[in-house]
Amino acid sequence: MNGETPGILPRDLDAEAATIHALFHDPECIDSMVPSLDSADFHSEKERTIFMAIEAQRADGADVSIEGVYTRLAADGLLEQAGGVGHLSDLYELGLGPVFGMANAERVQRLARLRRAAVAGQRVWEEVAGGIEEGRVGAFLDESADALRAVALEESITETTVTFDEAYVESIYALQERMRNPNPVPGLASPWPTLDSETTGFHPGELWVIGARPSTGKSAFGMNVAMHAVKQGRAVLFMSLEMHGEMLMQRVFASEARIPLSNIRTGDIDHACVDRLVRLQDELSDKPVRMVYRPGATARQIRAEALAARTAWGRLDLVVVDYLQLMGSDKDRPNREQATADKSQALKALAGELNVPLIALAQLSRDSDKAKRRPGLSDLRESGAIEQDADGVLCIWRKAGLASPEAEFIIAKQRNGSVTDVPMSMIGRYVRFEERSFA
Repeated sequence: MNGETPGILPRDLDAEAATIHALFHDPECIDSMVPSLDSADFHSEKERTIFMAIEAQRADGADVSIEGVYTRLAADGLLEQAGGVGHLSDLYELGLGPVFGMANAERVQRLARLRRAAVAGQRVWEEVAGGIEEGRVGAFLDESADALRAVALEESITETTVTFDEAYVESIYALQERMRNPNPVPGLASPWPTLDSETTGFHPGELWVIGARPSTGKSAFGMNVAMHAVKQGRAVLFMSLEMHGEMLMQRVFASEARIPLSNIRTGDIDHACVDRLVRLQDELSDKPVRMVYRPGATARQIRAEALAARTAWGRLDLVVVDYLQLMGSDKDRPNREQATADKSQALKALAGELNVPLIALAQLSRDSDKAKRRPGLSDLRESGAIEQDADGVLCIWRKAGLASPEAEFIIAKQRNGSVTDVPMSMIGRYVRFEERSFA
């Protein structure tokens, strides 16, 4: 094949010719290959020009034929660029038959992605050699990584594209497996079985938004879920845009070692508490969990942290962001609603890209407090597209105020389930929620 010479950008001219040959001979190849191929995938200008003519014929609803392609190329003045009549005839008469059409087309695509990766890498080299301003180093590295990931994402999309029949068979097998081994919580479990019975857990690719007024427990919710997941052996990234590492760890000490937060902050703890902290260290040491404090982090920066964590551990099972309105914006927007919409859309896309549940904590507006009513979707501050992007929205309500432990988890939206309320108790001194019957 014509793609093995070191130092030359990868290409396979034989595969490109065989792909065009298959398109001339097999209508099924046209239907399956043309939508996924791009003219830029062809390294040869001749084959690229011919493929564009085939695309145009198909778009016009005409049958693809060598005669039709010849006529279109001649009319557009591109016949010579396509190699002339002789080259068209050679491609048609290759004698391969269309049987290997898809295999050759996939090779053409893969080698094209490698070329795009090489070009992206060359641009990085040229910019670095030309000098990068110190103030732009972080943004430059993010942009460079994005360029390479865009190529990798093309590959992952291609590999996960399936026909209806393939998806049907795969889903039936998965359903049979669930029937053999029923699991009421197939997603990532929370610390609260009653909530899980309503949600079946947090599922990969889902964005859940947890809304609450200040000091009512949204950070506690996120930390409770994160630490429960860690204890179950899950790999977790907790992105805090509000609290630094020591404050986060104080909350972990309080919720997991059952030591009042106020005592931790004043240092008023006894030997029994110290023993519990030692046991907590033994339990959580070397577990795959990262708590990152990054004020004003943008969606791009959160993505970079998530990818770094996944690379370090070889997996990632949950991302928690505390909280959405404190995120920085990757784009200049004239108002906060549009900026918040960008953030929620980016987080939903990240959940899908990483194939993990992503829990974004969010602040509710003052309206529900003023009216002394149950909060709902409309109370999400600068809600923008949050309602639309989120697979689930849960509002935390403290009906009797912060002095009372009574709380409600209001499932205000659930794309794959019902909306309902789950009674809870907020144990403030331990910064954790408990099911009301066990609190």
